[in-house]
Amino acid sequence: MESNINNKYSSQEIARIIDNGIKKSEIRKFFIQPGNLPYNEVKKMQAEFCRFIGFCILFRNTQNVEKYMLIKNKKEQIDYIKLEIMNRLGILPSEVDERKEEVRLYALNNFKRYGFVFHAGNSNIIKMVKIMKVFKYKNIKLTKKYNKANFVTHSGTFHVDDVISTIFLSKIFKKINLIRIPSMDNRNTNNKLVFDIGLGKFDHHQKNRNGKRENGIYYSSIGLLWKKYGKEYLKNINAKNIDKVYEYMDKELIQYIDATDNMQMEYLKSKTSPDFVKLYNPEWNENVTEEEGFIRALKSADEFWNIYIKHAIAEVEAIEIIVKRANETNEHYVIFDKELPYRKAINLLKNRNIKYLIFKSKRKCYDIRIIDKEIEFKKEIVINDIKQARILSNISDLLYVDTLGKLCCTKTLNSAINLVKYNDKKQID
Repeated sequence: MESNINNKYSSQEIARIIDNGIKKSEIRKFFIQPGNLPYNEVKKMQAEFCRFIGFCILFRNTQNVEKYMLIKNKKEQIDYIKLEIMNRLGILPSEVDERKEEVRLYALNNFKRYGFVFHAGNSNIIKMVKIMKVFKYKNIKLTKKYNKANFVTHSGTFHVDDVISTIFLSKIFKKINLIRIPSMDNRNTNNKLVFDIGLGKFDHHQKNRNGKRENGIYYSSIGLLWKKYGKEYLKNINAKNIDKVYEYMDKELIQYIDATDNMQMEYLKSKTSPDFVKLYNPEWNENVTEEEGFIRALKSADEFWNIYIKHAIAEVEAIEIIVKRANETNEHYVIFDKELPYRKAINLLKNRNIKYLIFKSKRKCYDIRIIDKEIEFKKEIVINDIKQARILSNISDLLYVDTLGKLCCTKTLNSAINLVKYNDKKQID
């Protein structure tokens, strides 16, 4: 029989039993949670934590709590609790019927005596779960302890630059223990990389904003970090054409994040900036912590970054292919066996005789695109009647003519070449 059944316990002693249980990893695993769980899963974790507290209050220790926590069926949980009470009271199975009142009173008296502890535990559950919750995404872990952090940024409302900066740093450094704090307050920064706070080399809140580009766009934290680590990162991912990809990323993405954070809106017309990240900040009317919002923002920003860097590498390579092929031909057109992004390549062509680019399309046809601003497809075929356009051009498998006169599609490559010759008033073979 349990020796401490009739012992009285103070609220501090009950709280100590709960705290000691939490410190055991084999118990804590039942309700510790990553910071990016959906809300319904968070509620389940909180319910499990309440169940753990209830066990501690009922039995005033954590003996056999692991077995109890493994049971998910509610009826089986109740049966286990009854059996545990019987064991602790020394009741044999043959004595259950005659001694069942003792079991009832054991449970009733304990919860009556220590119920206030359960109420206190329940009211503070969110605080306690926050302490146990691991706010983590991949190799990024948020910490509240400054001495445990190797990266520092600002707390409060997060923006695209500090979120993207965090993701970028996570791709360079193996382990990110990040603390988000209101201010540096002359803290020691040894062995810490501080960004977007503290007026250091990766902050832009100084009087001179820590420099600007020739076009007038000031650097934000991501621009400063990209300038420092961008080429190292590209080398680590085995990117081709590192210098060109580095410049592409800065020109097409990084500088517009910088402009967004520096409120230089005049630079943002028709430009891409992942400012949607700020939408992950907790709204005034929802029960979401800063940490939860930040972790969700990191996940979204990471997906955006991975897509964009893949796009940048691919487009830089496509530009080189187009420029090389265009400079090697003596024709007015260049043929490619797949679709390539071409618009940025046009301004880099040294061969100014090129008027057309022909791509084998994903739609199992050939796209003929005019890149010379001075010409279009003949007006006689830029009509809604495709059958009449076929007759006039003598291209029987002409599939489509764009109303702007800059794009046509044919079924075969030979027809695509003949259409170019027709438009150039050359004799069709």
